[in-house]
Amino acid sequence: MTISIIIPAYNAEKTLARTLDSLLAQTDDRWEAVVVNDGSMDSTFEIAIDYAQRDKRIAVAHQDNGGTASALNTGVSRSSGEFITQLGADDELMPGYIASTRKLMLDYPDFDIYASNASVQAPGQKAEHFNTGPRFAQLTSLTLVDEIEKPQIYGTAAFRRTFYDAVGGFRQRTYNGEDYDFWLRIMAAGARHIYQPESLAIYHASAGQKTSNVLRARRCDLVIMRDLEKAKTLNSVEREAVKIRITRLKHNIRLRSILYKLLGQQRAERLIRRSSERKKDA
Repeated sequence: MTISIIIPAYNAEKTLARTLDSLLAQTDDRWEAVVVNDGSMDSTFEIAIDYAQRDKRIAVAHQDNGGTASALNTGVSRSSGEFITQLGADDELMPGYIASTRKLMLDYPDFDIYASNASVQAPGQKAEHFNTGPRFAQLTSLTLVDEIEKPQIYGTAAFRRTFYDAVGGFRQRTYNGEDYDFWLRIMAAGARHIYQPESLAIYHASAGQKTSNVLRARRCDLVIMRDLEKAKTLNSVEREAVKIRITRLKHNIRLRSILYKLLGQQRAERLIRRSSERKKDA
């Protein structure tokens, strides 16, 4: 059982070596990786080739710049594992990722998405967990309704290739959110999710990433939800959850649009974050 790790890389010369070193540090060597150079204009391609020459488990593909979803699909087409995961070219896997994920698969063979927690590291800030709260301190399983309510599956979750094939891979439907759209689509197609609380990846957050513009990210989520609303496989509970999320997203977008104009993005987000924290403490 080999896990294929797909790494879309665009102008990642400063971080790609760190990402690939995290693969070479795995305690279980049953993995393969495909680095997809997505039209980079720096030395990303050369760095990837250097690692591939040193380790036969690493392959390199090159394409004109087509975006994250396109690069992921290219990588999957060059891979052979029964299970697939994606990894950002500026992020890392913990040394026990492959071993721990494989054990979860063997212990719970009837699932299709094998997820774990991750550490989110922003410059100059203390690392935080991606999943928080009592539910995520233990083994758990998310339903499609859970994921509709908000994105809760971290990107390095390993998934069955059969479900990738069933939904036609990743879609470049929006500016970002390719993985969120993908989780929703394969869960709507019947994929079952299981989560272990161990933190097995590091997400390096930075101001230049697509997710840093929260307003644009919420608009992408709205597009994704409107697409999901058309799915014929949804039951009545799931369809109602989509309607509720669409309503909340519209309100969120209106509020952020006003605050961004009045305060600017950074001040607006600080205000929204403080307001959310006060509600949690209430």
